This record gives sequence, C-alpha cells and structure tokens, in this order.
Amino acid sequence: IKPTTTLEVNVERIDETQSVINFNSTFKWSNGDCIGAYGASTNNSCFSIQSDEDDKVIFSGSIDSSEDTPLFAYYPYHESTEYKNNSLTFDIPKTFNVTNEISCPMLGHFVDNAIDFKYLGGLINIRIEGMDKSASKLIISSEGEESHNLTGKAIIDNINESGCIYHIESGSNEVVYDLETIADEMDCCQCYVPMPVGQYDKILIKVTNNDNESIVERYVHDITISRSQMLSVPTIHLNGQLYMYNLPEEWLINTDWDGAFLLSNYLFVAY
Repeated sequence: IKPTTTLEVNVERIDETQSVINFNSTFKWSNGDCIGAYGASTNNSCFSIQSDEDDKVIFSGSIDSSEDTPLFAYYPYHESTEYKNNSLTFDIPKTFNVTNEISCPMLGHFVDNAIDFKYLGGLINIRIEGMDKSASKLIISSEGEESHNLTGKAIIDNINESGCIYHIESGSNEVVYDLETIADEMDCCQCYVPMPVGQYDKILIKVTNNDNESIVERYVHDITISRSQMLSVPTIHLNGQLYMYNLPEEWLINTDWDGAFLLSNYLFVAY
C-alpha cells in the first residue's frame, strides 16, 4: 500500500487586461477536481481535492514512498499523461460542459511546502444571455493564417525550468461547449475558454441549435492571448435587443465585433 499525503495548493491571480467585465477573476476549485503529481519516484499520481476553506486548498493522494516528495504537479489530471525528456504530454478533448467557472491548464512546482500553480495560457471570457432550450452548443474556432490548435495533443516543455512552454502540437482549431445541460436551468451562462498563448488573426464564436444551425455568429479579429491574462468579449445576446458598452479605448483598437458601431466612447451592438 502506497503512503498517502496532502498538498497545499496555491493559484496565481488572473490579469484581466483588455476586459469589459469587472469582477473578481480568481480560480475556483470544484468538487472532484484532480491534479497529477510527480516526484523522484512518484509518477502521475492522482491527487483529489480534500478541502477548500479559509483560502487554503488541500489535495490528498498517494506517493511511492514515505521518503518521496512531490516535485511538480499539473492540472487538470489525465490518466494517460506521459512524462519524458522534461516534457509532459496529454490530450485535451474537443467537447466540454459549461461550468461557469474559470478552468485553465496549469503547472505548479513544490515551493515552501506547497504547490504554486501558474497558468500555461490565457482565457477568453464569453457571456451568453437570453438563452433558452434552443441553445445547444457554443463553438469557438481559430481561423486565418495565424490559427492555433485549441484541442488535441498538448505538450508542456521545459517542466523543470521557470520558462516552461505550453502548446497544442496537433489536433483541432475548434473547441465545443455543451449548453444543453444548463439551457433548461438558466437564461445566461459564463464560459471561460482556455487559449494557447499567441497572436490570433480571427476567432469565430458561434452558438448553434439542436439541428447544428447557427443562432448567432460573432468574430473577434487580430488579438493577442498572453499567459495568465483574460480577454472578455462583448456579451452575446440571443433575445434580439440593442446593447451599449462603454469600452476601454485600447480594447477597441485590438478588437472588431461584427454588427457593431462606435459612437464616442460607446460601442452599440444590435442583435
């Protein structure tokens, strides 16, 4: 029987640059969350969340021996993750459920008796309002000359160095979020989409119905995704109204939102 141990876990705060929504951007752990831990002899041991109270998060799991100490961990846990030549390799599925919570691939090292997690990529924050049972899928696609894979075979290089590199080597430029599980329960949702770091020519954000027909399509053009930063796009409304946003000037320079017109410092979007 392998000995069990606990790990205190810390997560860095997200930097909300270029954001139009002002809220507390902190990572929230959920019941059932797991991290994968590695030590001198421990290999991809699954640690599950044990408690999250008073800003102190504890995970519990097993190690190969009582003398072993976890060296680093990653999130989210994948049973098939491989560690070789100072790199981690795992698969990112194409379809997810919307949880209304921030979730992003992270890597953490053991420092001062705790695992300090840092984000490996950035996030796009998408809010949908006016939902009903017809809303089935939220689809995000990276298009253009500088497109990026959003799902598939992910690799974290230089694990033991401060400048680790995260990229999705092969897979799909599309990620799908299932809205059906929440469309019956609420008329709005918040989706945080993890994105690899890089320059993006064009990102298509699309909501489809049960017949895979588009309900609404919106493009965001020429944006930069940076590590630990979140970009919030204007809210997608499915109820056919006119909305007004007071947006930061630098956000308007870098973002093109279809169906919108600018008057003074205000952006008007018709749906």
